[in-house]
Amino acid sequence: MVQNTPSLHREHMQLECLDGLVLSCLDEWQKKAGAADSAASLRQLIMQGHVQQAMSMLKAVCPQALQDLRLVFRLQRQQFIELVRNAGHSHEEDLRALACARDQLAPLALDAYPEAYCDFKKLLTLLLYAKTPDPDQPADVKEALDAGARQELAQIVDHTVRQHTGQQEPLLALLLTYLLRLYSLHMANSRASAMAQPGSEEQEQEKLVDALLGMGRDAAPLPPESGLGPSSFSEHDINALVHCAGCTRRDAVAALKRSNNDLLAAFKAELARLRLNKPLMHELLHEYVVYRGLHVDSPHESGGDGASAMEVDGGGAKEGLRESINRGGPCGTSSQQQQQQQQQGDADVMEVPWEGNCLGEVGASSCPSRANDAAVEGIGRLSVG
Repeated sequence: MVQNTPSLHREHMQLECLDGLVLSCLDEWQKKAGAADSAASLRQLIMQGHVQQAMSMLKAVCPQALQDLRLVFRLQRQQFIELVRNAGHSHEEDLRALACARDQLAPLALDAYPEAYCDFKKLLTLLLYAKTPDPDQPADVKEALDAGARQELAQIVDHTVRQHTGQQEPLLALLLTYLLRLYSLHMANSRASAMAQPGSEEQEQEKLVDALLGMGRDAAPLPPESGLGPSSFSEHDINALVHCAGCTRRDAVAALKRSNNDLLAAFKAELARLRLNKPLMHELLHEYVVYRGLHVDSPHESGGDGASAMEVDGGGAKEGLRESINRGGPCGTSSQQQQQQQQQGDADVMEVPWEGNCLGEVGASSCPSRANDAAVEGIGRLSVG
């Protein structure tokens, strides 16, 4: 997938900086694969319907998340739904569902949020219709029993935990997500004027972009409660987030509020909600490492979603890399120089003033094509300059 294209001018690319981003990304995913990724584990438990286990784990790894009664109510609501799914098989299961509604949901329904009591009353209808044929179920019952409800709650818990514990995606993953989004917008505008020829390079690029970046985005953490966080935001920042991250204005305001009006943190959080194909990205990074002569290793298991991909061994990946560089690989740099370049590359990327060079330019433009051009120029300075 990584090709030595003559048209790429190496003098305009800081490949050592890119090497550092790649190695840093692989290293972060290695650590997640070696240790338990609490956010991903919670997502998996909820998707499997083990809500009670997820709540116990959440209490252990991120107790501050349970201080939000809205989230607690949604978790208990899903637990009740899972009990209702199994109700009817035995009298004991029916009693467990009723006990959950009486002891857990009812007290929360009065204080969680203004509409919680109405939602609680609707939930009780599940006891009447859960075992009826699907066409006869009311819309509210179908929605509650749908697998999409599990998925949405799992995404909310996942991103809430990452927000509270400071877990972030590697910088390279965020940069790639942003570039893929910009390319998708560019191709969407190009299709209006001309269609790519079958089998052409443009069509192959479109296929790769579609494979790397999935449709839609994850559900965001619940917005801060009324009265918490900043109350006013710069219109410039809101527009920048809407154009750059592709979120709605409401999501942009909520992201700024959650980040305490930190534009860069809000931008990263919104990018992390986009669905990057991590297993495929692992394969691309592994091919890049081989192409650059940095390191060749066995397949690596994806961190984050638990999907399999190319693996880099957790114990000796970096040591093997340093040895290959010391033996005079294609990079032609010593291990100490490589480490300095990696650290300097990460620092250069992070120290770029995003608001002026990227987010600010995009937010200031009301024309989508001009916004995309400004964003491309800005992200180019972030990733290469």
